[in-house]
Amino acid sequence: MGGPIGWLAVNDLRRRRVATIAIVVLVGVVGSIVLAAVAGARRSNASLRRFNVVSGTTNLELNIGVDSEARIHEFERRARVTRAGVIRVFGITAVQRPNVSFATDEDGTWGTVVDRPRLVKGRLADPNAPDEVTIGEAFAKQTQLTIGSVIDTITLTPAQVERGNFTPVASNPHPRLRIVGIVRRPADLSDLAAGGGIVSLTEAFRRAYESKIVSFAFDLRVAVPGGPADLARVRAIAERSFGKDDGFRVLDPTPENTGAQHAIDVLTTALWIFAAVAAIAGMFAVGIVVVRDFSRVRQQQATWRALGLTRNERAAVSVPRALVVGVGGAAFAGVGAIALSPLFPLGVARRADPDVGVHADWLVLGLGAIALLALLFGLIVATAVRAARVDPRDTRRSRSVIDALAVAHLRPTVASGVRMAFDPGREDHAVPVRSAFVGAALGVLGVTAVLVFTTSLGRLSDTPRLYGWTWDAQVRDIASPTRCNTGTSGLDRTRGVGDIGALCYSSSEIDGRDTVLWSFTGIRGEIEPTIVAGREPRTTGEVALGRDTLDALHKRVGDTVRLEAGKAARTFRVVGRTVFPSLVAADAQHLADGAIVTPEGYATVHRDDTDDSGSTTRFLLLRLDRGVSVDTLQRRVLAIPAFAETARLVPFNLGEAIGGPTRPPEIDRLRTAARVAPVLALLMIVLALAAVAHALIATARRRRSEFAVLKALGFDRRQVRATLAWQATTLAVVGLVIGVPSGIVVGRFAWLAVAGRIGVGPSVAVPLVTVATLIPAAVLLVNLVASLPARAAARVRTSLALAAE
Repeated sequence: MGGPIGWLAVNDLRRRRVATIAIVVLVGVVGSIVLAAVAGARRSNASLRRFNVVSGTTNLELNIGVDSEARIHEFERRARVTRAGVIRVFGITAVQRPNVSFATDEDGTWGTVVDRPRLVKGRLADPNAPDEVTIGEAFAKQTQLTIGSVIDTITLTPAQVERGNFTPVASNPHPRLRIVGIVRRPADLSDLAAGGGIVSLTEAFRRAYESKIVSFAFDLRVAVPGGPADLARVRAIAERSFGKDDGFRVLDPTPENTGAQHAIDVLTTALWIFAAVAAIAGMFAVGIVVVRDFSRVRQQQATWRALGLTRNERAAVSVPRALVVGVGGAAFAGVGAIALSPLFPLGVARRADPDVGVHADWLVLGLGAIALLALLFGLIVATAVRAARVDPRDTRRSRSVIDALAVAHLRPTVASGVRMAFDPGREDHAVPVRSAFVGAALGVLGVTAVLVFTTSLGRLSDTPRLYGWTWDAQVRDIASPTRCNTGTSGLDRTRGVGDIGALCYSSSEIDGRDTVLWSFTGIRGEIEPTIVAGREPRTTGEVALGRDTLDALHKRVGDTVRLEAGKAARTFRVVGRTVFPSLVAADAQHLADGAIVTPEGYATVHRDDTDDSGSTTRFLLLRLDRGVSVDTLQRRVLAIPAFAETARLVPFNLGEAIGGPTRPPEIDRLRTAARVAPVLALLMIVLALAAVAHALIATARRRRSEFAVLKALGFDRRQVRATLAWQATTLAVVGLVIGVPSGIVVGRFAWLAVAGRIGVGPSVAVPLVTVATLIPAAVLLVNLVASLPARAAARVRTSLALAAE
């Protein structure tokens, strides 16, 4: 680019260098935030997958009982599986958390080849030290145990189990285990973290106690490298290899990742929304500044025309500066995004990410830089072209309907303020009223949507019925814990207890997929499950499934499934979608994964089980009389002789054996993830106030002559300030009229999407009172913002302003 155009372009760059640098910095800051959030969302979404790859996480678990090493190696050879680990589960109970499992590695592969833990604190246990253990961080958090703490245990011996005696005695071994390390496994990120996970024992412990403490199971944990087809192939080989053995069972450990992935999905969605909101806010901020700055070339149009430059040549003068702004802003944004990368991922995704630190997502940076450069260059060139087309002699001004309305039967201050709010003006008197209206509407929309979302989440969190607790308290049955019957263990004679029901559940398979089978039995009154869609089962052949179960099986209400437990199987028709509450804090039950059948249906798939098979777990569900607390219930239940004797013989957590509603971990993680919502709301508020403030400041500066005319007609300073106040109020009212209903719709849609994702019902809460407070709050805020430009407008000197015009 040479000749006069080049000279003018260089001169424009030199003369406007400070403004150019300021625009580059603004573009860079906005671009850094948006690109970092997008890259963080992508990194969050892949964090669990990377964790599984680094850890060698297993995706198939085989309960093989006691088996020979030769048969295991033969299975590995036939299945072409190079990564498999064998663990031995001991009959050990922790006094601090009774349901945690204790296991040792049998062949030197678990914890090294597969399921490699990430050390969070301390060190790994010495294989030659029988009293050293590592625990999962979930167990450490639940029990407040740390490095150096001791786990007290009670055990069962092989001789006891052979006699059918599962009550620990004082003469049994009571190893005291010292914690030397805290580790993180996939289960520590998931719903199963509530169960405490696994305490990893050493090889020396196995040698010292394998003949003294009973071993309940040998689990073969396999990492199948392929997809679903390979997983099915390996599973079929496992069934042929071990299927005829007593105690053989195929388990699906992938639910260990389910809850964590759900939480990561919510965080990822929140980051995408944040990036979108930041991009919108940034576009408005950058657009306003860029258009205002590059519109200044209008003042030189007459001079350049006199020099003989055509319209296109006059527009081309701004091209070099546009390239500088675009390239400089894109480069700044890329470097800034890399600098901000250590802040991401967030929450559960950050715990899963195996390599938190500085990262460069070149796909995001490349596409982002191209998009940013294209948008900026296009905006600047369009502004320059528009400025070149303006004839400075053209001072015509169209009269709008607003002008007519503003002067009709309104007080002068109101009429002037409303007119200024809607009149964009022309040339040097132009005011960005459109961006002010859009910004105000978006701000109100964002705040309203966040209020609807967080209020709906609060209702879900505070309403146990919505996540499955349709009763007040539960008591783990100790009189007949493995039988599904109508016994009450004496609770029907306990003061303060109203309706009583029994809940039985056991492991089962639905269409070959492992899940949990539930059944509700009314004993006194009716206690029913929470049905999200359809209805609850009423006949023997009907079943209600959770959302995750339906999705995994690719089924819907009205389809049929084959349900199997033990050696019995039956076809059921799906009649509803339901949720499954956590019965205790340590319960690993997934909120949306399981099946509910009638008591008769439960009996059909358990008809081959013996009374003492141990396949069924039974809880008694209670509705309490008004004024009776769970603490009171605990004292009265422990006065029942059978419960008192069990509490004396077997240490257990009273709050888990007899307790009230327990919020599922899925909801707790959602509450954690939703903490980003107020940040989004704040960003939207800043966007709205910035847009309104810019319009008001532009009004005060660019319409000085109009204010001078008003003062010449008799306006005093108070009336001038009132005019700006009415302009601000008009902007707020229009933003409220558009933003409130739009925000309710957006917030409702967002909540329904999240609620459907975790499997709960579509219960939306609109905080009408809180939303109503937005009206005075918005008007107050914009008037506070208007106070400074209004004061400046009120100080306009009439003679100087009219002379300058």
